[in-house]
Amino acid sequence: LFYSALSSQWNPEKEIDWDGPIKLNEPLSKAMALILSPIIMGEYSAFNALPQRILLFRNYEVKQYLAVQLVDETRHAEAFDLYLAKIKGEKEYKKGLRNIYALRFFNGLKKLQDKDQWVTGLYLTEILAHALLTSYAEKANCPMTQHLFKMILSDEGRHISFSNYYLREVLKDASSDDRRYMTAITDNTLKLT
Repeated sequence: LFYSALSSQWNPEKEIDWDGPIKLNEPLSKAMALILSPIIMGEYSAFNALPQRILLFRNYEVKQYLAVQLVDETRHAEAFDLYLAKIKGEKEYKKGLRNIYALRFFNGLKKLQDKDQWVTGLYLTEILAHALLTSYAEKANCPMTQHLFKMILSDEGRHISFSNYYLREVLKDASSDDRRYMTAITDNTLKLT
């Protein structure tokens, strides 16, 4: 996972043709900016919390993987910022940030002290982001949007794989109560998508 992550690094300024036409009508641009609000907040929340979380893990393979994920999340935030400017969606994005439930959810993720709960929460956000971006990329019919989302989705798929692998390993040693709790969270997340 670590080496596949390193080999798949990409640069949003070089990989995406930001000068190309944006083929989104105004209502779709507004909807896209609004739906990106919790996704972008998730990117910022993750790269804000990842350095502290890396220190909690003893396994160096996990530390290395999360270090690469930190680079991914930072790159995604940059790409989404460029995209919002391109679709003139900053105003709608800020409206989305006022959604108290999204703010509570992501602020709650940042405050989790238990590394296993935090990875479970991250797993949930990655699955939801993957589902939303996949859906919007298909409906957008805009080459720039599809290209950008395809690049981000390749990273998100890897993050989901890592979280899934890590949680399976944790569940082996978890108490029956913890196992039920974590399994319920992941099962409910998968049902949402």
